[in-house]
Amino acid sequence: MRSKIGFGYWPDLCVQELIQMKKYKELISMYYQLDKIDFDDEVKEYLGIKFERVIPKPGKNYQMYKDNVFAMVCEINDMNREFHKDNPNRFAMLHEMKANRKQRIVSNCIRQNKEKSKIGNRNRNQGRR
Repeated sequence: MRSKIGFGYWPDLCVQELIQMKKYKELISMYYQLDKIDFDDEVKEYLGIKFERVIPKPGKNYQMYKDNVFAMVCEINDMNREFHKDNPNRFAMLHEMKANRKQRIVSNCIRQNKEKSKIGNRNRNQGRR
């Protein structure tokens, strides 16, 4: 977790910082596509590299990367999701907040358009000020 990457876009960052930045796909890519990159068991477990997904190191496996990368990222995101639809009260509250926000945006747009039309009518009737 504390070892620095030392190459690429993030040479000064460690594995834990990349996990905090949610760069899961990049870490999985490093594991499968680079010969000498290997993670400890804790990082592998967090990234979903378990059982049949583990490859012998040193070695690469592009096909396993292509087959599993999106499933692994989805698993990690599901694991770290802050709320699920299992909690209906929380889901209803968030849905209501989203609807209220949308209603405020629409009402502001309508209000602004009315003001513009009033100004346009005034300018047409009285001339520009």
